[in-house]
Amino acid sequence: MVPIYGAGLWGPVWGYVSFEADHATLHGAYFDHESETAGLGAKIKDDPAFQALFAGEQPDFSSDNVFEIVKGGSPKNADGSEIVDNRIDAITGATMTSQGLDAAIDTWLGAYSAYFGNGGAPAAGCAHMHDCEGMQQCNGAHECDHNHMED
Repeated sequence: MVPIYGAGLWGPVWGYVSFEADHATLHGAYFDHESETAGLGAKIKDDPAFQALFAGEQPDFSSDNVFEIVKGGSPKNADGSEIVDNRIDAITGATMTSQGLDAAIDTWLGAYSAYFGNGGAPAAGCAHMHDCEGMQQCNGAHECDHNHMED
């Protein structure tokens, strides 16, 4: 789960974006706001259909535009179904809120690009980081051989 914080039209917007176990696909999103316009920008919180658009999408961590909220959203397949990519449809009538949320998502997901862009998290049990000189890739034991270090 990645926290998101940024500027909407009338004040701050914030929320969370969560990932599936593959660390490449969005599981979902939740957003809130302080003072966006009711029925327009406030839809980032009040409209479950807007938040549902994020599920199944895949941010592009190789791009400066990690995720996009744009008019028209994702391109469609021949059968009319949405192509899974890193774009969803902006909220009609809430251009500034959509752009602010888009910038916030790019900023905060971009901050994690080294983590997610490399295929995601380390193997289960290897989430601890060690500062052991010469330590090889984590084997899950989280042990360091300190005998090789000089006093």
